[in-house]
Amino acid sequence: MNIINAQRKDKTRIIEVLCQSFQNDPQTNYILGSNGNHNKKLKRLMAYAFEFGLANGKVEISEDKNAVAIWKVSNSKKMTINLFFESILFFFTFGWSGIKRISAMEMKIAAFYPDKTIFNYLWILGTNPSEQGKGYGTAILSKAINKFKQDKVPLYLETSTDSNLKFYERKHFKLHHILILDSETQLKIYLLKYVEE
Repeated sequence: MNIINAQRKDKTRIIEVLCQSFQNDPQTNYILGSNGNHNKKLKRLMAYAFEFGLANGKVEISEDKNAVAIWKVSNSKKMTINLFFESILFFFTFGWSGIKRISAMEMKIAAFYPDKTIFNYLWILGTNPSEQGKGYGTAILSKAINKFKQDKVPLYLETSTDSNLKFYERKHFKLHHILILDSETQLKIYLLKYVEE
């Protein structure tokens, strides 16, 4: 299974795959909030993530366009024209209260990551629901792990689902913290780091 760098022409397909994949994800639903059009906000979130990934990390896609990964590089803070416009649209879609909630969440999570060490962060990993369980996630992680073994840049990720936690642990990502994001719903975010075999 071949994983390649995505191009701008892939944006529409990437948004489609990610929206399908994250439709019922607990952390994503927390980000979207309970107000407004769920699907509209989800599309805007994924469009923003795509532009941010292109500017400050990497966007990968399987050759058959069924799986997507968006990576962040911890020390990259670039702004492009496309990201700027997506940021404006993001703000108007989520509103000030939504932005504050998201920023507070990101600050809580960031507190458990290194502040002086460069690392690669798997922000989003999604597969077309009809193709899940066919090895796409393994292929994407295997590529990242092989690169880690070459350059030794740490790999971090997070998930809010127990099934994903078990999957990542099988790939040698070690749980280093559980963050209770919402005390009312007991929404948990599992923070993980790759530990070399």
